[in-house]
Order: sequence, then structure tokens, then C-alpha cells
Amino acid sequence: MKNLLIVSYCFPPQLTPESLLLLRRVKELARRGWDLTVLTTDADATLERLDPRLEESLPPSLRVVRTGRALYPLFAVKTLAKLILKPLTFLGLPEMQLPWYFFGLQAGRRLLREKRFTAIYSHAFYHVGSLVALALKRRSGLPWLAYFSDPWVDNPYLRLAPLQHRLSRRIEAAVIREADTVVFVTRQTAEVVMRKYPREWRKKVHVIPHGYETDTWEKPDPNPAPRGRLRLVYTGMFYKGRRTPEGLFRALQRLGRTRPLAEQLEVRLIGPLVPDYQPLARSLGVDQVVSCSGPIPFAASLQEAAGADVILVIEAVTSPSLILPTKLVDALAFGKPILGLVPPEGPPADLLRQLQCPLAEPDDVAGIARALGELLDLWHEGKLTVSPGFAAVARQYDIRETTKAFEQVLNKLTPGD
Repeated sequence: MKNLLIVSYCFPPQLTPESLLLLRRVKELARRGWDLTVLTTDADATLERLDPRLEESLPPSLRVVRTGRALYPLFAVKTLAKLILKPLTFLGLPEMQLPWYFFGLQAGRRLLREKRFTAIYSHAFYHVGSLVALALKRRSGLPWLAYFSDPWVDNPYLRLAPLQHRLSRRIEAAVIREADTVVFVTRQTAEVVMRKYPREWRKKVHVIPHGYETDTWEKPDPNPAPRGRLRLVYTGMFYKGRRTPEGLFRALQRLGRTRPLAEQLEVRLIGPLVPDYQPLARSLGVDQVVSCSGPIPFAASLQEAAGADVILVIEAVTSPSLILPTKLVDALAFGKPILGLVPPEGPPADLLRQLQCPLAEPDDVAGIARALGELLDLWHEGKLTVSPGFAAVARQYDIRETTKAFEQVLNKLTPGD
């Protein structure tokens, strides 16, 4: 049996995209017979939101080693922790989560003494997990797979201070240089990240997309009572000045001049920082159509998406787009039409075009209004459905398929074990 040491800052009960992605990967690897040990942070010593119910689905065979409890006094008041750690990024601190490095390294060294592992797999974002794995690689000589869910210094969502950027780039280079295998989620990310480094390093790169799970939510009634309004649902975060619903709201305002939208459409937005945008909806006169709610448990967010007529995906206005959003991949599990407000080039737009789903740029008010109008027309005509090729494209992102590819990379990394 192959014994894999997984190092990740994010893991259940943390309710973050990375925690959910790694949970799916771990469950599938365990199902395939891998002996897994996860080294992660103590739940009480993070800045992340928690959902204790996520731990209920951990594989019984999985060993989880949590460390960093001593950091609890620092993170007990999250706002205060940010006030303390944020200024340090201007002095070069790569991430506010970096203090976990010392606890993760100590626990990792102990694990290496206790058990013979086949390989190390670090899952980043956050990249402090890569730093711990780098030190454990140097100590043990074990094969190491470094997984970049998102780019680091090239990430359009991160605003790195000059010294922080300089140190982060040095660390990123060390990770890619010393890892035996590097996995990215999109071809675009791999190209942008690796163009900074020697050509021979690219031989260790693989591209494996995120994966979604099936059968993890209660299926809605297959014959529901007719609903009076078309329901669009978005579950996810907004980022002030980057990923916002302003373009959507202005499109609804525009469309409302020619349609009685309050009678035809409901848009449910759910997630962190989402309620901050209800005043904007009110000021634009679309608050009878739009509801902005705060974060809910993961299981409840799945039920919200399952009950939608159309799943809404909103991304930042960035060029080029590098990131494949987890919410877009998650949406594939439901087999429902998806409206993507995404940049015209990049992984989200590429996938939506393969699915033959409508898309518009996040700030293209006319384009969003047109897409919404077309969805409403199809709904009224009883023709709102996915394309004939939707299922075949979506199947490529099933966690069983993506983990099969991931396992093939791991097997090449550890031949003969």
C-alpha cells in the first residue's frame, strides 16, 4: 500500500474552496486504496470560516494530524489578528498564515520519524503548506508533488506588497525547482507561472482540473410545482473592487425598463460579503428581484444550487483570466444551465463555450441584460435546458475522473512502491 503524507493549511472543518477540493481528493484517493495522513492546522487557530459538518464525510481510514493550537490566542479575535499580521506583509511576510509553518514543520518531522511514507503531496493555496513540504522534502528525500490550485505571485486576486512579492517569488521558485512534480489546474496558469523559469523545469508540470462530487446533496422533487419566477442562484464570495455584482445589477436595471422583472425573475446571491451589496441593489431599484444573503453551511449552499433554474457564476474583470473557479466546476454536478459573467478569454470562458452555456463579461451591462432576456424567453417557452453535449463535457470534471489522472501522476512519481 502506498502511504501518502498530505500537507495543507486548508482542510475541514475549514469552509474554504481549498478545503472542499482537498476533501474530495482525499475521499477518492482513500476509496482507491491509498493510506493517507493529512497534516493541517488546528481549526481554532485560523482566520477561516468553519463548518463542523464537513468532518462527517472524512474517510474512516484517514489520519488527520492538526497542529498550531498555540496560535489560538493570536487568531481568537480574527479582526485583531488581521490588524497585527497585515502590516507585516509590507515587510515581506508572504502570507498571514505563515506562523503555522513552524508548527507544521515540527509535526511533519515527527510524522517522518513515525512512519515510512511513499511520497509527500502539498496542496496550496495557502502556500505555507508548500513551505512545510519543501522542508520535509529536503529532510527526507521523498518524492514530492506540489499542487497549485491557483497561481501565487501571478494571482490576479492577490495584491502583494513589493517586499512581499519579492520574497514570495523566491519561495515559489524554490518550490518549483525542488518539487519532483508540479500540478496546475489550468493550462493558462501553468504557462504564466512557468515562463519565469528554466525550460527544463516544465517537464515536471501536469495540468489536472478541479473535480466535483455527485450525490452529496438531497435531490429536489423531479416534478416540482410550477414556480412563478425564474430563479438564478449564486453562492460564493465577492471581493470589493474586483469580483462584484455591480454589472449584474445594472443589467437588471436596464432589463427592468422593458420587462416586469419583479414578476418574472428572482436572483439569490449567497456568501461572504454578499449582504454588503443589498444597498446597491436598492439604490438601482432591483431589490425586488435581488436578495443578498450571508454565508451558509456548505450542505445548505448545495441545496440552494440544486433548487436553482440557472446557476450564476461571477468572476472578476481580469485579463487574461487564469483561474478555473471552483464554483463553476461545482455547478457541473447539477446538470443545469449556467450563466457565466466572466472575462472573454481564459478557462471559465473556454469551459462555458464547451458547455454551450451563455456568458458575458462581468462589466458588460448590455451583454448581461441580453443573456438574461434570452434565458427568460427560453424559460417562458419551456425550452430552458442544457445543451446535448453538456453531460459529456461535465463528466471530464467528475472527481472520479480527475483523481484517476491525479493517481496516474502519483504512480509515476513513486514507481515500484
